[in-house]
Amino acid sequence: DLQLKENQPQKPVATKFPLLEWVKGKSSEQMKILEECFQRTSFPSPTEIENLAIDAKLSKTEIDGWFTERRALRDNLEQALLNSMGFKRLDRGALNGIHEQEGRSRSSPLPLLTSVCPEIDSKSLYLLKEVFSQTQWPSPEE
Repeated sequence: DLQLKENQPQKPVATKFPLLEWVKGKSSEQMKILEECFQRTSFPSPTEIENLAIDAKLSKTEIDGWFTERRALRDNLEQALLNSMGFKRLDRGALNGIHEQEGRSRSSPLPLLTSVCPEIDSKSLYLLKEVFSQTQWPSPEE
């Protein structure tokens, strides 16, 4: 039994950025297909997931996981930018990608904000603003 474990490939160690680890084994074409769909909708329908699975040659589970991680990345960037601008979210569940999908109730589409004095250097602020400006946000329908 011990020899069987030694011969099996080891699973990668979990990192703080699972999306980055996942991307390593994917082609640029697969990533392009997923990212283009994400720009249209951050919550693809089952039909869209089925089409993505065929087009990108990935499993539905992989696609679902990628969208979950990508929404979290978008939300974290949004939160970091708000923090850098001196705002703090009171409602942690109101982040953009954590809203429930269309057709379900939402408590409030906008979080409550309060002013704080963040500790951030100018280089970090510049980088946050650059990344934020390059991130496409969902349309009003999303």
